[in-house]
Amino acid sequence: MSFIIEAINISKIYNEGSNSQVHALRNVSINIKKGDFIAIRGRSGSGKSTLLNVLGCLDRVTSGKIIIDNIDISRNKDKKLSLIRNKKMGFVLQDFGLIGGRTVLDNVSIPLVFGDVKQREIKGKCMEALKLVGVDEFAKKIVNQLSGGQKQRVAIARAIVNNPEVILADEPTGALDTHTAIEILEMLKHLNKNGKTLIIVSHDNIVCNYCNRTVNISDGSITVS
Repeated sequence: MSFIIEAINISKIYNEGSNSQVHALRNVSINIKKGDFIAIRGRSGSGKSTLLNVLGCLDRVTSGKIIIDNIDISRNKDKKLSLIRNKKMGFVLQDFGLIGGRTVLDNVSIPLVFGDVKQREIKGKCMEALKLVGVDEFAKKIVNQLSGGQKQRVAIARAIVNNPEVILADEPTGALDTHTAIEILEMLKHLNKNGKTLIIVSHDNIVCNYCNRTVNISDGSITVS
């Protein structure tokens, strides 16, 4: 069976060799297929965000392998990792990660500006992504003027604007009320039904119930997957 992402016996140690050493991941293995909708669940400090970061090429493992589309990227240089992130990954954060004081359109265009998309095509692609998540009418608004739910929709538009294979979300509903959180989860479910692979970090059972599979992590180790 072919997997989009494979993690093989990966470990991550922060401040290795120092008195403040932290063993965030311990020999973790996980396989992710195209079309998966996975929740990574654990308490604060369990290692779930670290796992998301290494699967999304935002951080490097200390040992083990990360394989993406059958290519071992564990020792790739930063420039190569950034290209993989830009082409294959979209990220949604709990605090939205938007640039305050800039317009919705400016924020959504960021992955395209840093990619190889022609300048004349950027606005059209951004508007298409904004329309898909239902906030195209806010394209010219400053993001600081939006509600939390609207900001998260903009963040999702930014995550999908480059048509990535995988969307990684770190507590995407953590800053939202229950009603708005359900709206965001329905949107993510719709993206999954349309072919996107989703990996969501959360400690919320409501979020996990939306996913097709839950991976539990505790003290840097997977307990059930």
